[in-house]
Amino acid sequence: IAKTIKNAIRHMDFVARYGGEEFVVLLPETDAHGAYAVASNIFKAIDRLEIPHEKSLVAKHITISLGITVYRGEDDIDKDALLGIAD
Repeated sequence: IAKTIKNAIRHMDFVARYGGEEFVVLLPETDAHGAYAVASNIFKAIDRLEIPHEKSLVAKHITISLGITVYRGEDDIDKDALLGIAD
C-alpha cells in the first residue's frame, strides 16, 4: 500500500506512515482542489490493487478513507490540529 501511494503522488510530495494503518501525505504548494486530485489518484490506485479482505463486512478487498486539510503558513494551527481536521 505504501509503495502504491508513493507511486500515485507527484515527485514533490512526501508520504510517511503515521500510526499502524495510517499514512500522511504532504503536498507542498497545493490548494484544496489539487489535494483532492492527488487524493483521488491515491484512492483509485489502491482500489485497483484489489487486495482481498475476506473478514470485512464492508468490501471484499482493502479500501481506504482519505481526509484533506490545507495549511497556508500564516494559519495559527499546530500539526495535531491539522491531523485532527484531516481525520
